[in-house]
Parts: sequence; C-alpha cells; structure tokens
Amino acid sequence: MISAPSSAARPRVAFALSRKVGTAVTRNLIRRRLRALMSEAEQQGRLPINDYLIVGAPAITTLSYPQLRDHLSAAVRSANRPRAGVAR
Repeated sequence: MISAPSSAARPRVAFALSRKVGTAVTRNLIRRRLRALMSEAEQQGRLPINDYLIVGAPAITTLSYPQLRDHLSAAVRSANRPRAGVAR
C-alpha cells in the first residue's frame, strides 16, 4: 500500500490488481472486498484522510476475509507511519 497526503474531504482509494492475481471475476471480488474493508475502516475512524494505492499480489486470493482485514489494517498503519526524513 502506498499513501500520500490529500486535501480531499475523505480518503480516496485506488487499486492495482494485475492479471497475475487471477481472472477478471477474481480481481473484481478482491476489489469489492478491499473496498468494503476500507469503507468500514473509514466509518470507524481508523482511516486517515489520504490518497491510497492498494497493490495486490497473487497471494491475496488465498486470504480469507478476516485475514484480508488484518493485512489491510497493518498496511494502513504502516503506510501512515511517519518516516524519518520525510515531511508529512
């Protein structure tokens, strides 16, 4: 996941799921799950207002919904962690 500061009123999310992830049906299923999880995080106040790019690897198709939620939560925390030498 890549995160960048945003002046938008709410978080914006984009997805990059290549054909290596699977068929169009599989990629759309993953995209719907990720969109639902990001919406849930936003509603619970756990998603800072930024622009997010979620890049999915083929292994994402093997994750259950709870596992996907855990991985996504960790990615959001990591993407929003202040980095040394980088102004936010």
